Amino acid sequence: MDAILLDLSIIIIIAASIGIIAKYLKQPAILAYIIGGIIIGPFGFKLIQNVEFVKTIGELGIALLLFVVGLELSADRLKKVGVSAGIIGLAEVGAVTLLGYLVAGFFGFNQMESIYIGLILAFSSTLVVIKMLSDKKELDTLHGRIMLGVLLVQDVIVIIAMTLLLNTNVSAMDFVELILMGLSILAAAAIGAKFILPLFFSKVAESQELLFLFALAWCFLFAGAATYLGFSIVIGAFIAGVALANFPYNIEIIGRVKPIRDFFVTIFFVAIGIQIVPILDKALLIPIVVFTLTIILLKPLIIAFIVSMQGYARRTAFLSGFGLAQVSEFSIILVMQGVLIGHISESLLSVTIIITAVTMLLTTYLIKYSNKIYSVVGHLLFFNRHTDHEITHIQHELNRHIVIFGADRTGRKIVDSLREFTNQVVVVDYNPDIIHGLISRKINCICGDAEDTEILDRLELSKAYAIISTIPSHSVNRAIIRNLKRRNHHAIFLSVAENSEEALKLYDDGADYVILPAMLAGEKLTDILQNFNNPKIIDVLRLKQITDLEKTRSRELLEKHVPHLLKFRDNV
Repeated sequence: MDAILLDLSIIIIIAASIGIIAKYLKQPAILAYIIGGIIIGPFGFKLIQNVEFVKTIGELGIALLLFVVGLELSADRLKKVGVSAGIIGLAEVGAVTLLGYLVAGFFGFNQMESIYIGLILAFSSTLVVIKMLSDKKELDTLHGRIMLGVLLVQDVIVIIAMTLLLNTNVSAMDFVELILMGLSILAAAAIGAKFILPLFFSKVAESQELLFLFALAWCFLFAGAATYLGFSIVIGAFIAGVALANFPYNIEIIGRVKPIRDFFVTIFFVAIGIQIVPILDKALLIPIVVFTLTIILLKPLIIAFIVSMQGYARRTAFLSGFGLAQVSEFSIILVMQGVLIGHISESLLSVTIIITAVTMLLTTYLIKYSNKIYSVVGHLLFFNRHTDHEITHIQHELNRHIVIFGADRTGRKIVDSLREFTNQVVVVDYNPDIIHGLISRKINCICGDAEDTEILDRLELSKAYAIISTIPSHSVNRAIIRNLKRRNHHAIFLSVAENSEEALKLYDDGADYVILPAMLAGEKLTDILQNFNNPKIIDVLRLKQITDLEKTRSRELLEKHVPHLLKFRDNV
């Protein structure tokens, strides 16, 4: 027991230490954990004594990871993904798997190994992509939603692939029995979700602690059942999560489970590093390089082509493709299962981990600088610039107009104020939901990114009277003003900035006025404090703000649930 506790202590200490370094260098945490495992493993300092126990604990993390994936697979999320993202995901997995299979066959891998390699290349990392999109605040962009949809489809396909691959050595009768057992697990989950869980949730939900324990019990019930019937523990956990996905408490459960999931997932990735076998065979070096280039160069182009064929613009297709140019953490899980049942050798596991580490590392830069990369190579792509899914609403010729970048909160307030005395307003926002709301109000708008030169070309900036940016990104605002000054020296440019240093740089670039929200808030609070001796003025200010907040909330609810009523109200 003391040895086990010592092993866990070493793992957590090394994971935390390497994780901090990765955070400082802006690298994926997964990569840091794997490196940490290599350092303390048999080919490092040999600090871990009980490797098998660490591997077992790590598998619990993957079960909880897929449990959470299932919990997030709600009906609402599936609707947001849409048919297009489903088609893109299926086509991408099929095309890249076939490409990987052919490339692996060329290098002499056998048929089973080639199938695994094809699937390894096809799946992208949900953890890395969501983290990077979140950091860039692009989760709600059109390309962000496409990427999330594709990842969601991949998560489902990897579960199916694991089920099929881990049960290949069976007879026809055994296969039918396997299918029936799989269907029985699904049926049990569906019946439980419809008739049994509602009886418990009304009481269980009263206690957050009991809700957490009940959710874990449900997860391990199906994980255990799946293991008993010959399936992987992760498949049972995934099914358990899907069964809970449409309950109103799924968000609370996710919030409670994520910390313990992160703990065990950390151990899992450290365990992977511990198990890495050094590549001593020089014959594998060239395949590793070719597989990596296939993921970084060919896979993004395949995805971009499929996205463009679904009717999306060239830039959206490009960003969607290059954001998915990495290997998934689930690819490692798939290969580990293949090694356990003897389908493939441990050297292929090391190959997978090396490719995963390299592509995750490169992806952080591909996503971070995707806009700059597109500005350089975008014109070389043969995809259409503007296609079916582009959301644009320009009612008349633009002249002496005001362009507003960003229409969430601050931007919404500015739009409402300007609309009182002019209809020469054009809004640019990357969130399709916001754009649809503006269209329902008959406001000129374009769904796009402020750094997209193609969008800027369509805004007729040479004829604009003023440009207002409510986007908090300093680099984006500098890009806007540089593009504006090349097209129109007379237009007024107003922007926001996070601090005085950013504001001064914008003034150096030619900004006419820069707003610092923190400074404005301080000035406003000072004005209010000066009126504290007059309770009536405070009452009026409070009432006005509450009224404005309620109006904003009402409009947001209308835009979300009944946009046709909002359109009717505006017409009246």
